[in-house]
Amino acid sequence: MTRTFKVLITTALLVFLAFAIYGNTQASTEPQTIRVLLKDYHVELSQFVVTPGRAVRFVVVNDGSMPHQLVVQPYLEARALDWTDMPVVSPFTLRTLEQTFTAGVYRVSCGVADHAEKGMVNVLVANSPQKPPAPLRADVLIPLLALALGSALIIGDSMGLSIMKRKT
Repeated sequence: MTRTFKVLITTALLVFLAFAIYGNTQASTEPQTIRVLLKDYHVELSQFVVTPGRAVRFVVVNDGSMPHQLVVQPYLEARALDWTDMPVVSPFTLRTLEQTFTAGVYRVSCGVADHAEKGMVNVLVANSPQKPPAPLRADVLIPLLALALGSALIIGDSMGLSIMKRKT
């Protein structure tokens, strides 16, 4: 093998390895989906944390015997806003809504009559997720180490360096 060919193969392996490790880091543009189950005097959310600035799709199912109105608003402004433009969900129906949130705490409630006062309230938080540190897994680390050492040997050999004595 010529030195140029060895360097080319090693460079290609290192570029492939870099893409394999880091992958595609762009955030998804798909809306985040939250399932909302409305029961008489109870609101259930499939999750409580959303990403700020990313669209959130609410799939709302009214499993109660009465119509309910899903109201999502900043928690501190919960009493001050007008809810009349929010959709009413009829009993045993499904409705899909989309909304984008800024960072903060949001009150999810029913705007019909006194349903919120009777406990039909929940909380949603718009907060950037914290990534846990990646664990060092042996099934990944050992092959990567072997690839890096092999690449170093090939590059060193192509440059005339050798860590082993050659018999002549």
